[in-house]
Amino acid sequence: MSGRGKIRVMCRYICAGLFACGLAGFPFVSSALEQATRLLNGHSNEVLAVAFSPDGRLIASAGTDQTIRLWDPDTGRDVRVLRGHLGAVHALAFSPDGAQLASGSADTSIRIWDVASGRELHAVTSTFGAIRAITFSADGKTIASGGNDRSFRLWEAATGKELKSVRGQFGVVFALQFSPDGKTLATGSSDMQVHLWDLATGRQRQALSGHGGAVHSLAFHPNSQWLASASADGSIRLWDLESGQEHLTLTGHKGEVYAIVFSSDGRALVSAGADGTVRVWDVASGNERHTLGGHKGPVWSLAMSPDGSLVASGGRDRSVRLQPPTPPTLSAQLSEKVQRRGNEVGTPPSPPPLAEADLAIRPMEAKAGSEVTLTLAVRNTGKGPLYRFQARIKSDDPALDGHLFYLGKIEGGQSAEDVVTIKVPADRPDGSVPVRVEFEEYNGFVPENLKAVLALKGLPRPRFAYTLQIIDDGSGNSVGNGDGRLQRGEAVDLLVTVKNVGAVQAQNTSVDISIPPNPSLKLSKSQVDFGLLKPDEAKHATVNLFVGRDIREDQIPIRLFIKERGLHTTLDDTMKVAVDHKAAPQIVATNKLVSVGTQSAKIHSGAGTEASVIASAAKDQGLAVTGELGDWYRIQISPKEIGWIAKADVIESQQPVKGEMPIPTISGTPVVKLYQNAPPVIAMATPSDGTEVGVERINLAGAAASEKGVARVEIRLNGHLVTQRDSRGIAVKPGGSDIQTNVEFSERLALQEGKNQIVVTAVDRDNLSASRTLHVTRVVDRGKIWAVVIGISNYKGVQPLRYADKDALAFHDYLANHIGIPKEQTTLLLNEQATLMNLKRTLGTDLRRKAGEKDTIIVYYAGHGAPEADSSAGDDDGLEKYIVPYDADPRDLYTTGLPMREIETIFQRLTPERIIFISDSCYSGATAGRTFATASRRAVVSENFLSRLSKGKGRIVLSASKASEVSEEREDLGHGVFTYYLLEGLHGKADADKDGIVTVDEVYGYVAKKVPEVTGQNQHPIKKGEVEGQLVLGHVR
Repeated sequence: MSGRGKIRVMCRYICAGLFACGLAGFPFVSSALEQATRLLNGHSNEVLAVAFSPDGRLIASAGTDQTIRLWDPDTGRDVRVLRGHLGAVHALAFSPDGAQLASGSADTSIRIWDVASGRELHAVTSTFGAIRAITFSADGKTIASGGNDRSFRLWEAATGKELKSVRGQFGVVFALQFSPDGKTLATGSSDMQVHLWDLATGRQRQALSGHGGAVHSLAFHPNSQWLASASADGSIRLWDLESGQEHLTLTGHKGEVYAIVFSSDGRALVSAGADGTVRVWDVASGNERHTLGGHKGPVWSLAMSPDGSLVASGGRDRSVRLQPPTPPTLSAQLSEKVQRRGNEVGTPPSPPPLAEADLAIRPMEAKAGSEVTLTLAVRNTGKGPLYRFQARIKSDDPALDGHLFYLGKIEGGQSAEDVVTIKVPADRPDGSVPVRVEFEEYNGFVPENLKAVLALKGLPRPRFAYTLQIIDDGSGNSVGNGDGRLQRGEAVDLLVTVKNVGAVQAQNTSVDISIPPNPSLKLSKSQVDFGLLKPDEAKHATVNLFVGRDIREDQIPIRLFIKERGLHTTLDDTMKVAVDHKAAPQIVATNKLVSVGTQSAKIHSGAGTEASVIASAAKDQGLAVTGELGDWYRIQISPKEIGWIAKADVIESQQPVKGEMPIPTISGTPVVKLYQNAPPVIAMATPSDGTEVGVERINLAGAAASEKGVARVEIRLNGHLVTQRDSRGIAVKPGGSDIQTNVEFSERLALQEGKNQIVVTAVDRDNLSASRTLHVTRVVDRGKIWAVVIGISNYKGVQPLRYADKDALAFHDYLANHIGIPKEQTTLLLNEQATLMNLKRTLGTDLRRKAGEKDTIIVYYAGHGAPEADSSAGDDDGLEKYIVPYDADPRDLYTTGLPMREIETIFQRLTPERIIFISDSCYSGATAGRTFATASRRAVVSENFLSRLSKGKGRIVLSASKASEVSEEREDLGHGVFTYYLLEGLHGKADADKDGIVTVDEVYGYVAKKVPEVTGQNQHPIKKGEVEGQLVLGHVR
């Protein structure tokens, strides 16, 4: 895809339809500019509560000065002050119709106010203690309150009559919220839990555990599926209400989190805390979008306007801050654009304007962490002016959503352009993000929405896999029978192993471990910190789980939420662990050797198929048995690890083993550890990476394993698919599972000469894949290298060149000193030495006599090339091309020059398999460079002669330029441009794969890039011919 994408739309309106265009959806620029941060000052002490009215036209604030203030958010004007409380006001809530305001205070009272008049309608005063939370039900008929008396109460809003009171052991109630459907009340309290209550019965439905501190604030997501909670432990947790499990944990605040609120569309969550910041989070990913500062000291309260355009926050600094939930730089940029382009408006013109719009995105594939630029160009092809023309980007990605183009007034026949640059967050993965551009114009003359797709290329990321194993053999803190399963009355150690199977290291890795609330279960701790996890590194930790004898459940869901704070990578998974209600059986100690009898066998963490799979073993793998239980063997899978394998999957050794059983020496494919959520594991038996061989074919052998089952194995050699094997072709036991956790492969591969890349890819049944890459070098005896190096700057009868002889001498020195070609195998012809006779003798006679079939010939020429009209030439341009010897006569090249057709004949007479011809010359006949003109030549020169030169096995031609171009010499380089970068590449800069050798393809790739750059795209090197395998031209020292 090109680096620039363009989309064009037009606006065609007739006057009758001008005012039919709705402008709902986003405000005028003038309104947007007024949304800059505004301070509402008036409170004489800390602000503890803020609330927006449902229509967004009022803000209420209250605090320790015992007053409630109503503000106009558009002007910041203090509309009214409500007095009556005798203590700090902790809580505020507007009724759904906005007509009433409820307040709760440390004076133990709840007061209901008429918003329009400011009059107190009624008050409920009691000895219940300070009121810390208050909210209206969705229908406005009920008020819920909670506070220091360790209860929550429901009141009739119209009369203040108490409807219900619920007391419990949940401590001080800091927060409460009605669910959008009105059936559930959520409370957050000092017992560090979120409690969900059935309003119909008054009974608790569920208690959500996980926080390590008091729960200060709650917010239901608009879809009612999630509930967010903010805690003194510094975290925000998003709960899935259907499962009762934690969905996400948001961390970033430095200290307690006091307030949270969802945006109306549910895509953003805003939080405030003790660190004085207001933070905006992306709900889908759990990533922080940005931080809004400004407060001095803790921020106690938070509210968001119904349209999501403003956030109100109050804190210790006695102020209410009103600001958009976007970085202030956006407002600053917008202000500058309006100042520069004007904010003029006018009546609908006649004749009307007509807007055409183009959107360009550069680059079309943006890398995570980089910037992407969107350019909007608008042309008014109509007669009248466009006023306040602007556009807004809409996208599901919050980093792209909401950015504004402003073009102001555009006269008829005029154009305007605006640019928005967006920083793509570093945590974005690979993907395509649809965007659209919606337009607004003061009189409604807008084109249709533009639509585009931005391709995102994510940075390499960590990736987590894990195992969860039950340890109940008496080691550590465990108490049990040692069968790796859960029995009633046991206290087992949950061995959690987390592995980073990604390409980059994971920063600050931790695991949250949770189980459903159950009086029969007790977990010793809920979080484990692993810190830094390097790629392919695994770390272990144990958490003790006590299972009471009175447990009734058959399964215990154990949830692992693995996260790291560098790139915000997470893994959220739940394993269901079976509970055995039978009496704990006794394991029989034994000592024997078995081998795997099936194609592949699963090794479990416990003695049962319901236990997790932790490893896989291939057919004939030897295993040491240390115990047995029913149909299962306990086996040693490493010096420190045990597992369980079904007796039906193994064959006992014919010779019983006496005494202590050593762990058998593994031959062939080893036991492979398996992880949950991990791609398949590939074990290679042969060959080893970096092997050098002298044979044409090798055997590739190994195995792929996956707990989910291996779907297929693909083998690629040098980028070409050699074979694809799926597990369906493997025989399985009758009645057994057809899922193969271990698939062996063996393939004969034909290698090319030089380096070969072998890639083995295994794909599991969840379409997760893993690859192993091996490099094998096939070494072939290529005999001797013969070189002829020719350089002519000073001609007998042709204008001189400046650097051709110097180029040849430098190339000769490289061959001698870096390649190590012996002096007797190299011929150097400079200036007067390079006569026509010497060239023909050296190339046509000496090389033919000396070079054998397995040898390699390198011919380098730097000097003049020239075309001459010749209708008998083999090309379609009617020109013969000549190498110009020292003694050539430019008026008679037929007699004194060396034609390319003769070079072709010379090459055909040579017996070596490989010939490389490098020419820093040109044949265009231009007035500059390494060429000159003869009479009656055509303007276009064919390149067919280069193709003819490279015809045949192992013939490679590297030419400094296309046939019609000039091969330049540069004084600042002191060489011909082509030879300068040829030598630079051979000395190491062309070594693209950093393997210490430079191939013909690598050096061509280098000069093909550098030479056009330096010559302003006037000279383009070309390569003709192909060769089997790698053709090495240089070594890096």
